[in-house]
Amino acid sequence: SDSYLLTKIYQIQNQTQPIMIDPSNFFSPIHETHLTQLPPGGLAQNYSPELAPQNNIKYQIKKKTLILDLDETLVHSSMKPFNKCADITLPLNFNGRKIFIYVLKRPFLEKFLAEMNLIYDIIIFTASLADYAEPLLDIIDKNKVIKYRLNRSHCRHYQNIYIKDLKVINRNLKDMIIIDNNPESYLMNKENAIPILTWEDDINDNELIKLIPVLKYLA
Repeated sequence: SDSYLLTKIYQIQNQTQPIMIDPSNFFSPIHETHLTQLPPGGLAQNYSPELAPQNNIKYQIKKKTLILDLDETLVHSSMKPFNKCADITLPLNFNGRKIFIYVLKRPFLEKFLAEMNLIYDIIIFTASLADYAEPLLDIIDKNKVIKYRLNRSHCRHYQNIYIKDLKVINRNLKDMIIIDNNPESYLMNKENAIPILTWEDDINDNELIKLIPVLKYLA
């Protein structure tokens, strides 16, 4: 069309390109393919030595470690406004421009984190980028119950899938539990995983509440 041609001419003359934002630049990507085999053991991985081994931390009662996914497990985020009011509107800088991420919190999120903090060391492990996850977690974790945060840079990237190998956490595997809505995320540690239903906007969801007695028993 004429308007399309005029737009292209303007872009060429001004040496600009339209800003195209792919949600996978920020959020945990949706996997359209499925793994047929596990990644090789020697695949490069970014370890986190700053996270102290549990044996080096002094507690009255030794806590196990609870690893929680972020997107579609604790929150649902979008680059488009929701039909209802977002719980969080997160401003981010992208290519020199300010954009906004709209976030819904899963029902009972605060209660779940508060109760789990009493009996677990809580770690967030997301396949999202730190540029999105860090400012969002700063807002969510007002009471500072999350001990550590891991992001896409700590995942194993294999066949376009981000796998969360729990060895990166530098603690005993027998004392760790991961909760994630994506089974491919914990392919390396199935025996440590508790699956959870994917959440987007169901206000009647009670999966986090249902997990509390289970996790209290396992602790």
